[in-house]
Formats: sequence, structure tokens, C-alpha cells
Amino acid sequence: VMRNVTPPDHLEKSMSKERCDVPLAPGLGLVLDEVRMTRYNNKFGSDGLHTALEWEPYEDMVQEFKMKHILSVIHRKEKAESTMFIGCKTLKKHTFYTGDVLPDILCQQSPNDEEKKDDVSSENSVVPDIFKTR
Repeated sequence: VMRNVTPPDHLEKSMSKERCDVPLAPGLGLVLDEVRMTRYNNKFGSDGLHTALEWEPYEDMVQEFKMKHILSVIHRKEKAESTMFIGCKTLKKHTFYTGDVLPDILCQQSPNDEEKKDDVSSENSVVPDIFKTR
């Protein structure tokens, strides 16, 4: 929840059964940072057939890989495209609506649909059909 942008009660509403607008965070930078095999190890690690999976011996290699192949790419792409900055700017445009009906603005065709005037199918819609209730 971004301070001074999202209404304070929206977090609670987003966890209810009522449909509401929950803006998505930009995907760039979302990373599974740590793999824990606790449940697997407890269930199979000492059954005599499997061995426990432990990452500690490989921690240096994991960190090197993460820096070289993941974080550097995220940094380079964010610097070039400003994904998070743009994502934060668009938060002010969200209506944080609640209810069964989407606001009209979300049901409009996207701007590049002008080229596809003859195609009246809903596949060009900004919002997938499963979210439309009209």
C-alpha cells in the first residue's frame, strides 16, 4: 500500500469477498530470493531413499549467480525503462473501486484498437472478459 495514495481502508477491503481494484506491482524485481526445503527435508530427507536438500554449501555460488544474472539485469532494465517509477505514477490514476461492476474507464478499448476497427471481439479490451460483469 503506497502511503497517501491508497485509501486507508482499501487494504482491508482487498482481503474481503467484495470485488475491488487492487493495482499490481510491476513484475520487474519480483524475485524468489530464498529457497527453503524444510518441509521436503522433514518428509523425505531422512527416509533412506532421498537426501536432504541444503543450500548453505552453495551460498557463495548462489549469491554470485544472483548478482550476475538476476539483480544486474533488473537494475539495467529499471534504469532504462523506469518500470517502478511509472508504476508508482499510475497509482494515482486508480479509482480503488469496490463492487461488482467495473468503472467504465476499465471497460474501454485500448488506443491501438483503432487499427482493428472491423474486429469487434472483446479480445482487444483492456480488461479480460472474466473480469467484466456487464
